[in-house]
Amino acid sequence: MLQIQKVKEIRGRVELPPNPDLFLLTLSIALAAKKSVRITPVSATPLIHQIQESFAQHLDIVHEDTCCRVSPKADAGLILMPQTGSQFDDFIVFLFLGLQKTVALKNLSPKKLALWQQRAAGFGCRIESKQFDDATTGLYLASFDAFTAPAEPLDQNTIHPCMGLALGLNKKIQGTLEQQFHTPLRHILPRFGYELTIKAAYEKRETDPLKRRLRFIAPKLAKKQESRVSYTMAADFSCARQDDVTVELPGDDTLAAILLAAKSLVQKGQLVISNAPLEPWACAVISYLRKMGCNEGIQEERTTSFGPAGMLCLQKFNLAGHKMECNPLYYFKKHLPAMAVIATFAEGQSVFRGISELHNETPDAAAQIVRCVERMGGRYGELPDGMVIDGAKQYDGFDIAEELPAALSGACVAAGLKCNGTTTIADAAILQRWPGFRELLESICVYKSE
Repeated sequence: MLQIQKVKEIRGRVELPPNPDLFLLTLSIALAAKKSVRITPVSATPLIHQIQESFAQHLDIVHEDTCCRVSPKADAGLILMPQTGSQFDDFIVFLFLGLQKTVALKNLSPKKLALWQQRAAGFGCRIESKQFDDATTGLYLASFDAFTAPAEPLDQNTIHPCMGLALGLNKKIQGTLEQQFHTPLRHILPRFGYELTIKAAYEKRETDPLKRRLRFIAPKLAKKQESRVSYTMAADFSCARQDDVTVELPGDDTLAAILLAAKSLVQKGQLVISNAPLEPWACAVISYLRKMGCNEGIQEERTTSFGPAGMLCLQKFNLAGHKMECNPLYYFKKHLPAMAVIATFAEGQSVFRGISELHNETPDAAAQIVRCVERMGGRYGELPDGMVIDGAKQYDGFDIAEELPAALSGACVAAGLKCNGTTTIADAAILQRWPGFRELLESICVYKSE
């Protein structure tokens, strides 16, 4: 158990450790490409060892100081999906299915299985399941000859499953999107020689008689409505490059979200977070804080295999509730706990919509978040596709004895730094992902005025 006391100040500089979710994503793509890969840097954490064990029958993974070398093995038909709660799970599972592997998953809920089967059917494929034991379900692709991207615009939450199947099947795909879609795949897949582009396309509407009439009645309104932006996605996964690949990982955006939550609650002092991924898919908490009027400082330092990485710091601001549309959900999956903690300490209501798929997890990920909000003294309401959080009136210490995912238990630690009295948090998942978490807190927290 981790005991947390209220702090007066948070200050210093934190270098984020390598991102284990992107390590898992890299191994999955290396398995599809059948290429040797050098990944750097890699920390020897318990979570990294768990991920490696899942690939033990498929890849040779050898550590050399702060990097590791990955090379393909003879093909094996069964693969155990690592239980990391990664935001890229949909992409990875569909990739494994496209490789014609049986994917073994622990505690797969019937709702999640039904959702994946529905999405596969939308791509012209069929997923079947078989039960290995009470806790483990095996999934395999029973039909895939008719695979294609849907003719209608792809929903934001179906793009990664579609890409995963296409990569596993070595197919070319084209699709239409109604909104811009940011994904680390745009950076990492070209490293392996694959092609992936997402471009804006403007659709002219001046042939509509009503629009042409409006052009004369209200020129400015007509000009605004005359065209709209859509996006086209084109990918060629038919072949990979021949030479070996080097992949450089940025820092862990989940830990960055927790630190940003802590700094939002305890604003005295300056905290600089470095090695943070700066792409929109890794900055959901920053988007939420911007709605509150926070002027964050961002400085790009280098380019990794997943986009730019650099420094983050927050200026002082007032915490006020706001509405967030959590679409696509994978942007928010690991950041929503930190956002919920900030909302619990903010004035007014915060509304988070588009999170209904979190109820498909085992255990229910959305229910876990609202239970923690209740422990912190916040009030909440449930919506069909989201939740409403009202800020707490008193900030007293609380206890969480059950083991929760690292993103959620870490966010609860951030809340404890603001609360009066002692807070205790079960920290097994935190230490599995970040073994040095306790030392990190001690290095940045000031418990009394100097």
